[in-house]
Amino acid sequence: MIRLLVVHETKLMADALANALEADGDIRVIGHAALARDAVRHLDESRCDVVLINALMPDTEAFEVLGRLKGRYTALQVVVMGVPDHPDHILPFLECGADGYVLQKADTQTMIRTIRAVHRGERPLSTEVTTAVLERLTKLSAFCEDVVSTFGESPLTERERDVLQCLASDLSNAEIAEELDIGVGTVKSHVHNILTKLNVASRYEAARYAPLITAMRPEATLLDS
Repeated sequence: MIRLLVVHETKLMADALANALEADGDIRVIGHAALARDAVRHLDESRCDVVLINALMPDTEAFEVLGRLKGRYTALQVVVMGVPDHPDHILPFLECGADGYVLQKADTQTMIRTIRAVHRGERPLSTEVTTAVLERLTKLSAFCEDVVSTFGESPLTERERDVLQCLASDLSNAEIAEELDIGVGTVKSHVHNILTKLNVASRYEAARYAPLITAMRPEATLLDS
């Protein structure tokens, strides 16, 4: 039996998904969460094998849910559903830790097959997405080599490195502000600079650079506060 949590902002849709997914008998939906904090509460209270997240949640909520869950429950398997059929939309979720994805055009049986495959430890990817992943890894490798060759210096200032470490610890902007004793607006500015310098789309992608950045010297500029 696969114990599954549905993360969707609309309960009506979550209930419909639960009915469809449970029809085959080997999937049991343990609950519904609308926000990251709701998902964390469910997982703290109940055992879960796979989490199904709506990729099209408002703003960046889907990435927030994915990042928080993967940071907190390392063995948890996550599938994002409703993803537009293009590598540019799929890759950010994979880079943030998603174990599988279901396209917008997919039917219920495809979703069930994907959930089962991910639960078995498989990572189903299309040929196009696999190619895009390999290209991204090549670019990432080139980026790392370029950074290291520049006297081993980090592209981030010391304060930005502090903020990046907080991102890697899955802290919110308010929590980072309290941890570093700076304003929330300053934190937002630092996060924006980090995403720009590392050429990534989300704070969860940036967090993956933390081990590399930590091993480097900060950039030789006037440190910000």
